Amino acid sequence: MADNRYGEKMQTAYDRFLATVKEFGMEEKIRSGVLVGFSGGPDSVLLLTLLLRYREAHPFEIVAVHVHHGIRGDNADRDAAFTEEFCKRCGVAFILKKADVPAIAREKKLGIEEAARNVRYSFFDDIISGRSDIAAIALGHNATDNLETVIFHLMRGCGTGGLGGIPPVRDRVIRPLIALSKSEILSALKESDIPFVLDETNADTAYTRNYIRHEILPRLSHISSSPEVSAQRVCRNLICDNDYIESSASFAYGAIENGSADVQALSKMHPAILSRVLLRWGKENGCALMQTHLEKLCNLIFNKRHFSYHLPNRMRFLCKDGVCRFIHENEACTSKKELFVRIAPEDPFELPCGLFLLSEDKNDNFSSNIYNFSIKANLRSAIIKGELFLRNRREGDCYFYGGMTHKLKKLFSDKKIPLQVRESLPILCDEKGIVWVPGFGVRDDGGDEENAWTAAFYY
Repeated sequence: MADNRYGEKMQTAYDRFLATVKEFGMEEKIRSGVLVGFSGGPDSVLLLTLLLRYREAHPFEIVAVHVHHGIRGDNADRDAAFTEEFCKRCGVAFILKKADVPAIAREKKLGIEEAARNVRYSFFDDIISGRSDIAAIALGHNATDNLETVIFHLMRGCGTGGLGGIPPVRDRVIRPLIALSKSEILSALKESDIPFVLDETNADTAYTRNYIRHEILPRLSHISSSPEVSAQRVCRNLICDNDYIESSASFAYGAIENGSADVQALSKMHPAILSRVLLRWGKENGCALMQTHLEKLCNLIFNKRHFSYHLPNRMRFLCKDGVCRFIHENEACTSKKELFVRIAPEDPFELPCGLFLLSEDKNDNFSSNIYNFSIKANLRSAIIKGELFLRNRREGDCYFYGGMTHKLKKLFSDKKIPLQVRESLPILCDEKGIVWVPGFGVRDDGGDEENAWTAAFYY
């Protein structure tokens, strides 16, 4: 029911607030006590105003927290003073937190915006964890912020999770204004003559989000009269779809037992499921996979039985004998370690920095680029004497191919191969000497094409 104390626009804002609180199940969280991220800007001012009105019917604790980031000098001091005075007038408990965000950004090698966000959330978590009368963190993100986020994520090529926009509820964080546009917020505050402050950096279009806000969003009105509403509709559909896919991926994650999984079981998964399984699997192994990693791994799992793929944080995804797992890079990759192992066809051998496989596959589509993911060679030009084996390089190594004898040291030098790679690169030999060095030619001494083997090094 409308309250005669409020104007039409403020009443509309409150009705939308109530609808959001009910739709996303925020009631219990709010009534258990709320920490309000209070910048003093229009969004946080309206949020606090509506929460105070909501508290008239449902008593609960409200604490406003203002974070001084140490970025904007006198203007930041002005904002801190405004927020404290506003809360004093409203009878709301107030906490001021200060941080040197530029110094933190430099130390942690982060952008200013990311560092500031991390600082805010860290303060909020510390405060709420030390109190029993606060259960939720209320933030003033609105429908226009959500539209900006969707466009931002779209341009980054993210998946359904990112295109779902800003979640109305995530753990103990709630966003009761998510259905209100920026213009509706400003109109409600103006109608009720409620003061607020503006952050002048929001006008700087050097920041991507500000550019979207000031240059892109105004042009969307030529396409849609309510672009925020259209974006919300898309977000709700994608969130629903993504929830279903995520639940299916959680079930599929059961294919991983004791840190490993059968490649055939993985290859039967839909790419949307497999990518999420890999993402979760990588995270549990301390490896944050990017979209490029996921696409490459999915392609390898669908098409190969033996492979090794390098990942961030000195991790590798290894598939050997049809079994996949994440492993840490062996430190032996950076130092010479004696290697001597006999190689049999179809028996892959795991090396510190990769996988070596000898097979009867006579595929001619081989690569000679030392920096490719896999290097293959057909051994048809070599007459194999005795058993094949792998060893490290040795001083004075040389072998004949392409009509001349090559010194291995010069070959490595000409291709500018790093020392650590030279030391770890497996050299295929027989009783006569070197047969093949990955990245270079096969020994040429008149072999039998019909009895040729294929050698492959995956790294």
